[in-house]
Amino acid sequence: MIKSDISSAAADLRQKLNLAGPVSKDIFVDILENHYEAYLFYYPLGQDKISGFAKMQKGIKFIFINSSQALGRQNFTLAHELGHFELHQGRESWDIDGKNQTRERDADHFAACFLMPEEECHDVFGDTKIFTDFDVLRFSQYYRVSFEDARNRIATLFKNRLKSDKAEKVHDIVKKAQNLFPEQNFDYSLYEPSGEVREPVLKFTDKMKQAYTEADISYGKLIELCQNRKMNPLELIDLWGQDH
Repeated sequence: MIKSDISSAAADLRQKLNLAGPVSKDIFVDILENHYEAYLFYYPLGQDKISGFAKMQKGIKFIFINSSQALGRQNFTLAHELGHFELHQGRESWDIDGKNQTRERDADHFAACFLMPEEECHDVFGDTKIFTDFDVLRFSQYYRVSFEDARNRIATLFKNRLKSDKAEKVHDIVKKAQNLFPEQNFDYSLYEPSGEVREPVLKFTDKMKQAYTEADISYGKLIELCQNRKMNPLELIDLWGQDH
């Protein structure tokens, strides 16, 4: 796809979702689970493993995020998978084999545009004459992305104004920034793995409740589903009864 078309798609989606400013993880979860009705999983797969993948099965969307990677990178991966949903409809899975590099570049560009919109970047950071490591850090902190993703976006939008040392590690940059600017509250966790394990249990139970109460599944099937999820079907039915 043409980059300008991808940028427009990201901008249109932000407008449709009434988004302004940085997109936090909580906002992302709400978008993916409520607007897209996707099932969102986090699991520590290992730092050298795939960042995440998206899958569509029988019309149901699933997203898996590798929580062994830094939190900022996880946020970019969420936007990347969202890009696949928006740009590459009609497919059943993305990112699992990584063979189609064109689609991967498209999703990366969508993620950058969705998380770090060009116009807003110029409004907020346009007065910065030279982007040093500390400026890249500020950019990264503001948009809740990894240092590398922030640097890549700055290199795209501000061309020759980037003067950042790629050899220096982000943890060292954060420590220096904390010493030089002690009044600033840098979120160090953005550059650390969260190790989070998350399963959308409430979405599963809501779907099971709907299917069971509308007689789409039998009690025997409900027991089977509960056993697979390590749930007690009697306690679940009792809890559903308390909702009325």
